[in-house]
Amino acid sequence: MPISKPPPRNHFSTTSKDDEASTLETVVKCKEVEAKLFQKLADDARKDVENYRQMVRNRNQSLEEEYASNVAKLCLQEADEKRRKKMEELKTLENSHYDYHKMNVRMQTEIQGLLERMEATKKMWV
Repeated sequence: MPISKPPPRNHFSTTSKDDEASTLETVVKCKEVEAKLFQKLADDARKDVENYRQMVRNRNQSLEEEYASNVAKLCLQEADEKRRKKMEELKTLENSHYDYHKMNVRMQTEIQGLLERMEATKKMWV
């Protein structure tokens, strides 16, 4: 059997391999660009999340300050109400004490008058 020669290389075959390599490089570059795009989107999303978290923290702090202020106002109102009631009680006690003092003075005056009349009656009998 005669030895056959390998078929001659076709010019199209080399070009086809070059085209395949070029196509693969293009696909790789597209995928790299796509990966960079997705990475940028992910980075932007992380920044957005951090911004939202900061907004939530600021809002929570604002609400806590508002709550503390409202509680302080409520406590102040309650304290004012207690003070007003205590002042009313004090006035009532002062009025009662004043009335007691007036009654005491009047009774002492009446007792003094009775004693003087008794003394006068005693002198009349003696």
